[in-house]
Amino acid sequence: VGALEKSEEEYVWNKTYRILDHGKWEVEHGEDWIQFRHKLKRKTGWAYEYIKRIELTKDEAGFVMIHTLINKGKKAIHTNQFNHNFFVMDQEVTGPDFSVVFPFDLSSEEYDTTLVELEQNKLLIKKELKEGESIWLQMDGFGDSAGDNQVKILNRKTGAGVQISVDKPLQKVVFWAISSTLCPEPYIQLDVLPGETETWISEYRLF
Repeated sequence: VGALEKSEEEYVWNKTYRILDHGKWEVEHGEDWIQFRHKLKRKTGWAYEYIKRIELTKDEAGFVMIHTLINKGKKAIHTNQFNHNFFVMDQEVTGPDFSVVFPFDLSSEEYDTTLVELEQNKLLIKKELKEGESIWLQMDGFGDSAGDNQVKILNRKTGAGVQISVDKPLQKVVFWAISSTLCPEPYIQLDVLPGETETWISEYRLF
């Protein structure tokens, strides 16, 4: 988003900050791809170029996001990153027809057992969510291999599904849902020194 005005030591994710510098945005596109480029340079030593390119896969079964972060400043960038995966399948209400499947057995320190059940590598939703109800939990159980950074969402009523795979190891996994959407959020860690470039790919397969 650019440079924000700092008002406390720790960044608060759900607070609105004043934007001091939007940076420069460029957008390009073709028949089966679109690319967003964001550039920012500050006198404080922070500078980067971030590129997100979205391409349809050749088999037309999904798309890939190719992310590139170039550190063009004097300070190292240490941050995590995830995609907001707001899935809506055939306008179905979030409920027991959905299952969320990971390649590892799930555990979580605290969650609402009236709404969610963790069954080995599956997250199951026990009832349809009403407007105003929500699910949030952070899950553990993954290893340090990129093979654990994938998740599959299935709807047994419609037969629709999507699988997300990211080519970097997980830093953490959060799941959030309301009645209209469900959102697995796989985080990765990024550590980019000045002059270095980090690239990662998120693949979405629809079936």
